[in-house]
Amino acid sequence: MKKYIYYIYGLIVIFVGFILYKISQKIQNFGANNKSEDTIENNQDAVIEAINSIEVSNTTISDAKATLIAQSQVEAMSVFWGTDEIALFQTLNGLNVDDLNLIAQKFGAQPYSMLNTGLSDTWTNAIGDYTLQPLNIWYQYEISGDEMDSMRAIWSGTILDNTF
Repeated sequence: MKKYIYYIYGLIVIFVGFILYKISQKIQNFGANNKSEDTIENNQDAVIEAINSIEVSNTTISDAKATLIAQSQVEAMSVFWGTDEIALFQTLNGLNVDDLNLIAQKFGAQPYSMLNTGLSDTWTNAIGDYTLQPLNIWYQYEISGDEMDSMRAIWSGTILDNTF
């Protein structure tokens, strides 16, 4: 019986350690992107206003497809082990500026927490502090380095250009 209790304690320690590691990774990524919390907050309001006012006319994808791609961006940044960079970039390949602007509109402002873990709502509500954030802010928190440079190149010329 004691053996099973040790296994349970071990699993709890591993789970807590993983959550702490994930938090430290998010904080480290945020610091690496060289934007202060104040800059992000000011940027957020301006981006949301711009996203809501932009008109798109030369899209090659439907509204429904843009909504699916926006949701796939959320899902790629909400996996349990971190950010799925491959999925994040795959859904954006071959899209034009208006397609990307439409995706930013469909994304809108989604609930974000530093603990986007992919866990159930019960868990995330208990351990996360969610705020509504536009796509560029999600990128700011979730990717860095070469991935950030690549994402900036993809969104160049769009409403999100130079916002993350």
